[in-house]
Amino acid sequence: MAETELKTLLERIRDAGPGIVGLLHHARGEASRDLWTRDSRLFVSFGRELVRTGHPTLAFETVQEGLRIHGEESAFELQYLRALALARGGSERKASAFLAQILEADDLDPALRVEALCLAGRLLKDRYERSRDPKRKKELARASAHKYETASRLSGDAYPAVNAASMHLLAGDRETSRRLAAEADDRARARGGDGEGDPWLPATLGETSLLLGKEEEAATWYREAVRRAGGRYGDIASMKRNVTLLAGVLDIEPTFFDIFAFGRVVIFAGHRIDAPDRTGRLGLAPRFPPDAALEEAVRGEIARALDEIDAAIAYGSAASGSDVLFAEEALKRKVELHLVLPFDREDFFLTSLDVGAEDRASWRRRAEAALDSCTSVHYATRENYLGDDNLFLFANRFTQGMARLRARSLGLDPVAVAVYDREAPGGQHGTRSFLETWEAMGGESRILDLVDLCTRVFAGAKPLAGKGAGNGAPASRRSSLTLLKERRVVKAMLFADVKNFSKLREDQTPLFFYTFLDEVAGLLESAGEQPVYRNTWGDGLYLVFDTVGACAEFALQLIERIEDIDFARAGLPADLTVRIGMHTGPVYRRLDPVLGREGFFGSHVSRAARIEPVTMPGCAFASEQFAALLTLENGSDFVCEYVGVEDLAKGYDRAPLYRVLRRET
Repeated sequence: MAETELKTLLERIRDAGPGIVGLLHHARGEASRDLWTRDSRLFVSFGRELVRTGHPTLAFETVQEGLRIHGEESAFELQYLRALALARGGSERKASAFLAQILEADDLDPALRVEALCLAGRLLKDRYERSRDPKRKKELARASAHKYETASRLSGDAYPAVNAASMHLLAGDRETSRRLAAEADDRARARGGDGEGDPWLPATLGETSLLLGKEEEAATWYREAVRRAGGRYGDIASMKRNVTLLAGVLDIEPTFFDIFAFGRVVIFAGHRIDAPDRTGRLGLAPRFPPDAALEEAVRGEIARALDEIDAAIAYGSAASGSDVLFAEEALKRKVELHLVLPFDREDFFLTSLDVGAEDRASWRRRAEAALDSCTSVHYATRENYLGDDNLFLFANRFTQGMARLRARSLGLDPVAVAVYDREAPGGQHGTRSFLETWEAMGGESRILDLVDLCTRVFAGAKPLAGKGAGNGAPASRRSSLTLLKERRVVKAMLFADVKNFSKLREDQTPLFFYTFLDEVAGLLESAGEQPVYRNTWGDGLYLVFDTVGACAEFALQLIERIEDIDFARAGLPADLTVRIGMHTGPVYRRLDPVLGREGFFGSHVSRAARIEPVTMPGCAFASEQFAALLTLENGSDFVCEYVGVEDLAKGYDRAPLYRVLRRET
C-alpha cells in the first residue's frame, strides 16, 4: 500500500510544474510520515522539481531535511541537489565546497558525477564572466575547462565537450580546444533528429563550428537555433553571451551578432489626457486635450516608434492618454509588455484614469483590457495613494530600473520613448522628471513632440480641456486619496539573521554574541555611508539606509566577513552563516516613543523582514524593487541575478526575488 502511495506521489511531482510548491505543502500534511522516512526518492523528486521551477531556497530546505533523515553518507543525489540548490540560489562558495566533497567519493554514480562536474564547471565559468582581472580570468577558465573535460570523458556527451573546448580556448590552449571541439561536433551530429525542436543542439553545432574556424557554417546553425528558440529571449541571450565570450579570442565578424538580434527593450512615459479643471481651476494651458483626432495622431507616432525601434520588450504604465495608447499598440504587435502601477489599483484608476464623467468608463475599460492582456503587472507599492505624490516618483524609478535590469540580462541597451510637451510646466513626478532621470543616467531617448502633433492636428491653438471640477472622481470615492498629510520617504531596508543560531547550546550563546556582533559593529564603524537606523535582537539585525547602493555594499561585506570566521575554532558550530533580505520602498519616519529615537514604519518594513527567512544561507536576496533601483543607480558595481518567485515568510505574499552580488574585479 505504501509503495503504491509513493509511486502515485512521485508521478504527481513529475506532472506538478508551477504547482509544485502547493503539492509539497499538501504532501507534508497528507502523506504518511513513514513514506518520507523509508525512501529518499520523495526528497530527491521534490528537490529536483523545486530547483527546475525556480524555488532554490525551498529546494535547499527540503533536501536538507532529507539528508538529516537518510544520512549524508548514503544519499549522494541529495548531496548533489543541495549543491545545485545553493548554486541556483547564489551561494556559489558553499555549492562549490559541497561539490568537491561529492566528487571525492569513489562509489559515486557515473551519471551523477557528470552532473556534479558540469555544475562545478558552470560555477567557475560564471566567475570567469564576472571577473575583470585578466590573470584571474585565465585561472578560472583553466579550472572550468578541467571540470568540463573530465565530464566529457565520462559521459561521451556533446554538452561538456563543447564547454570544455570553449573554456580551454579562453584559457589560451587552442590545440586542446580544437580537439575537443571536433569531438563535440561529432557527438552533436550523431544525435541527428533526436534534438528536433531543441534550440541547444544547433547552438552546440554553431559553437563547435566557430571553434573550428567555420564561421559561415556557424552562422547557419545559430540561425536555426534562434528560430527554434522563438520568443524565448533568455535562451537567445545565452547563445549570444557564449559567442561574445569567444569573440574576445576569435576573429568574429561584428555582423555575426545580427543573428541574435530580436529587438530592443523600450520604456515608455507620456502625458495623460487633460483633466477637465486643467485650464479652469488650475489655470494651466492645455497639454493633451481630449480630442479623437489628436489621440489618433499620438497613436500613429507611437506605432511608428515601436516599428522603427523594433521593440520586443516594453515597460510602461496604464494611465489615460499616452500610456493606454502605447499599451494598445505594443499588444497589437505582440510585444512582451510589462505594466507598472505606482500603488493600489483602484487608487490608480481614480488618480490616473478618471479624467471626466464622459471619458471615465472608456479609459478604465481600455486600461483594464491592457492590464489583463499584458505579459505581467508589477506594483511599485501595493499600498494606497493617500495623496502622496512621492509614490509616482518611486514608480518612475522602479520602472526605469526594471527595464534596465531586463535589458542587461539580455545584453541590450534600453531606449525610452516619451510623448512629451516641452512647453508645458513639468511636475516633480511627471514625464519631464522621468526624462531628466533617464537621460542623467545616460539613457537613450526618443521624444514624440506633443506640441508638433497638436499644431498638425489643430492648425492653431489647442482647444481647452473642457469644463468640470476635480479629476472627475466622485468625492465619496476619493476619500483614500486625501487622508494623509504626511508624506512617505523611500529608504533601503536590510534584515539579517544567522542560520542555525537556534541550535546553539546555552553556553555557546554569549560567545556567539561577542563574535558576531563585534564583526557587525566593526563593519558599521568603517562603512562609508552610515545607516540612518539600526537595531538588533538575538541574532537579528535591522538596518535602514538612505540608498540601495550603501545597503547592498554593507550586506555583501557582512556576508564576506562572516564567511571568513572560523566558528569551529571559536568553539561554535562550523555551519553558522548569515542570510540577508533587502527591500526598498516608501515608509513613514517618526519618533518612536518607546525607544526615544526616530524610527521607520510601514508595510515595506514588514516586506523586507519577510524576505530574509526565505533567503539562501550565505546570500543576500532582494525584492524586485531593490534590484531595479540598484541596477538603475549602481549597475556598474553590482549584479542582480533572478532567483525566482518565492512565498515570503508567514504567508505574507509571493514575490520575485533577486540575488545581489558584487561585480568581480
